[in-house]
Amino acid sequence: MCIIVPSVPLVEGTKIFARRSADSKQFLVYSMGYKASQDVAMILPLPVGSHDEYMTIRFIPLDGYKDFFDHIEMGFPDLTKNVCRSASGSLTVYEVGDYDASFIPTLNDFDRLDPQFKLSRQVWDLLPEYQDYGFAVFKLRESTKNLKKPHPIAFEFVTRLPDKLFFPTVHIHDGKVHEEASFDHHLYYQGDDFANALTLTKTFHSKKIASKFIHIKQTMGIVDGQQRCHAVVMSGKFPNQDTVLSTV
Repeated sequence: MCIIVPSVPLVEGTKIFARRSADSKQFLVYSMGYKASQDVAMILPLPVGSHDEYMTIRFIPLDGYKDFFDHIEMGFPDLTKNVCRSASGSLTVYEVGDYDASFIPTLNDFDRLDPQFKLSRQVWDLLPEYQDYGFAVFKLRESTKNLKKPHPIAFEFVTRLPDKLFFPTVHIHDGKVHEEASFDHHLYYQGDDFANALTLTKTFHSKKIASKFIHIKQTMGIVDGQQRCHAVVMSGKFPNQDTVLSTV
């Protein structure tokens, strides 16, 4: 899922798509619904292969394709829908459709973030695996009366795991790190050589190539129209950590 600061009462409907791209990069598309009594920040830790503030990540506006995940699901007629409940100057801020987005190169750069969106250093100390990560940060606007479902977040980043697929699924919504979390996630991906996907839980495979059920041009290069899509459904209690698909 994600790290959200400050805390929020509700996050649901988490869906993530991933695909390896050229030159040790990975595409990632993320979608969810939420309620929040104030503006909050969603933080996605990333196993970056570079900490260059301007070259490591490329944000991709998908505001023109809000049906991205609806169309992906059309390739999986047997997939039942699940719901997830459960300072060196200022940072460069990018307007990406419904979001304000920034890239934080290192943990030390969180000092450049608006104080209300910071996660305490004590919490980060409980997450040692992120000590040398980079972080994509997205500002989510207040929504109290209705569940807000903005268009999917999308970006491409330089990864240190070029032979793997990374999904940011760690849960921190209340400012605390729990060893286990309730998962009800749909993880979509392309690539037929991720051997450990079958060991996670239920898996599904589209019978047709992506161009038969997705508007490929509207994905702005994220989806390969000539490949099939695959899905992993994670439902139930799992270790509260990110998910990595491996070729071995």
